[in-house]
Amino acid sequence: MRKAVDQLESRAATRADPGVIFVSLELSKSTWLVTSLAPGSGKMSRHSITGGDIAGLIAFFTDLRKRAHARLGKLYPLVVIQEAGLDGFWIHRVLDREDWIESHVVDAASIAVSRRHRRAKTDRIDGEALIRTLLAYKRGEPRVCSMVRVPTPEEEDRRRICVTSLPQRLPAGFTNGSRIMAGGSKGQRSWPSPENCSSRSGSMSRQASSSKGQ
Repeated sequence: MRKAVDQLESRAATRADPGVIFVSLELSKSTWLVTSLAPGSGKMSRHSITGGDIAGLIAFFTDLRKRAHARLGKLYPLVVIQEAGLDGFWIHRVLDREDWIESHVVDAASIAVSRRHRRAKTDRIDGEALIRTLLAYKRGEPRVCSMVRVPTPEEEDRRRICVTSLPQRLPAGFTNGSRIMAGGSKGQRSWPSPENCSSRSGSMSRQASSSKGQ
């Protein structure tokens, strides 16, 4: 029953905005899963690309446009969504350079979806749920999700410095929440300065040494 409702929602959204190809990306080291919804279609399609093959991804996007053009006589732009993750924002930056691609990075924690729309073990949101979220976002529905402000490359480099400067062995009771405070989590929304990073990592190193000596 829920599947039928989802399909009806997709059809209605596509009719409301027929001039766009909607695409979601599920990224892992080995495979990139691409889910797409073309204008005039109520059915989403899936395609896999070798992880890291950005040229192959762009080529597939070009092929999506060509197929839509052959069927409908028009070259449509793409609107793409992906979750913010540990890979950083380099894929977004590549896509954003193309004038026919509108790229978005979403905070996955801001999307309310059922457990069956999350991947087992990884807790990632599946491609169809991401597309439904993107459809609602483009329709202007309130409180659908939060898109991430993409940092500059310099800001992203500062964050990587903070993460790599964290001590390898942490004291007992040092939780993931402590990592977030230290700037070591993908859920972080602020970009720490190198000075803050240095002081925080030094403090945690002292905590680790103190714990080890006890």
